[in-house]
Amino acid sequence: MDSLDLVQFHWWDYNVGDYLEALKILQALKQQGLIQKIGLTNFNTQHLSRIVEEGRIEIESIQVQYSLLDKRPENGLIKYAKTHKIKVFCYGTLAGGFLTKKWLGKDQPNTLENRSLVKYQLIIDEFGGWEKFQQLLSVIVRIADKYQLSTIELITLYMLRYTEADSLILGISAGFHHNILHSLEGFTLSNEELGMIKQYSTAYLSGDVYDLERDFDTKHASIMRYNLNSSILD
Repeated sequence: MDSLDLVQFHWWDYNVGDYLEALKILQALKQQGLIQKIGLTNFNTQHLSRIVEEGRIEIESIQVQYSLLDKRPENGLIKYAKTHKIKVFCYGTLAGGFLTKKWLGKDQPNTLENRSLVKYQLIIDEFGGWEKFQQLLSVIVRIADKYQLSTIELITLYMLRYTEADSLILGISAGFHHNILHSLEGFTLSNEELGMIKQYSTAYLSGDVYDLERDFDTKHASIMRYNLNSSILD
């Protein structure tokens, strides 16, 4: 291909190196036609604003973790991004699969099969714990069952129609319904149902996007791989 459609840029430690200089190089490649659009991943509001205020770097989108369990993007970043016409792409919307019916009524797991699930279990802890998570999941399943939807469909509907997310990034699994958006066309939730979801998804997570994960003194940081150059690949 002659150019990349979108290059998403992430920077683990704001104090190491100069992410603005790196972005200027991407902007130069964009001007040469080698990149069509530049996106960011997990920058907080303060550092997003620094990039925007620099004035010479054209940012199309920002990818952030955003779900009913983790609403940190609502603490300023989404409003700022919308003001500057930057699209918000969301991942972690299903919390690695925790926000699905199979976890309803289950005990909190002692062991998990991958680091992604460990990461989202830590988010559940921050959200208010397993019992509070089960209360939210119960509401989600009850509403989904009423309309003969899966929890994936209901959460997709909610995030795209009732938040300011522009796009969701969903993992593909064996039971994934590829025509999910078409099946939800014209579908709406009642004010009572929206109120229930909002009530039970009131989160304790505070702070800006990915600040917890960047704090080396937190349990969130302990599972992160900050330097892939140090990893040994088979």
